[in-house]
Amino acid sequence: MFSIDTWSPPRTGLQMPRVRPVSHAGCTWTGLAPEQLPSETIRGSEKMGPVAYFSLCLLGCLIFNPSLAGVQAVACPRCWLPFNDSCYRYVPQEKNWTEAEAECQHHWHGARLVSIRSAEEKNMLAHYIKGDATKKNHVWIGLSDPQQNKTWRWSDDSSVNFTAWDKGQPDSPRINEYCAVLESPGQMSPTLIARNPKGSIHDIARLGAAEETEVP
Repeated sequence: MFSIDTWSPPRTGLQMPRVRPVSHAGCTWTGLAPEQLPSETIRGSEKMGPVAYFSLCLLGCLIFNPSLAGVQAVACPRCWLPFNDSCYRYVPQEKNWTEAEAECQHHWHGARLVSIRSAEEKNMLAHYIKGDATKKNHVWIGLSDPQQNKTWRWSDDSSVNFTAWDKGQPDSPRINEYCAVLESPGQMSPTLIARNPKGSIHDIARLGAAEETEVP
């Protein structure tokens, strides 16, 4: 199991996964919550039918620690990975995009599918999902195009001011690629990939903005 205590930021120059979109069929746009799949299987999912993905949930729980002389510190629940002002958790359950977002929200108050705001955060997440053989290399993130008009948004409504699309992505609006996954294919840089939201994968949860709440 991945240990938060032993996690360290990726080394400079370490190559990480990529991100790309996924399709719309079956998405419910409510502001929703990886077995390693071969890259060719993921890329060919439009032809092969639904693909199993995993997810990342994100929880931001900022607290003040007097011992840090006024500096804010992150206090994350057990089994969550701290990074900057948020906490992250890999969710080892196969879900489609809508189910993954709902799962994050239902089980952890304040959590959403992860929204990626910088290259540093993207590389950290790539390192996280690559750092343990039990984790999968393709995970849902909170990026989607709910109106199917090439206007992508994060499920937590934060601004989309950073993207890292794989080359040529999103590339297939005709086959309903309206949700995104973070892909970690070996030595390639982390990128976003468009995918059909009906496919099932794991996710990473993020616990969002500071809230006084008990999270298991």
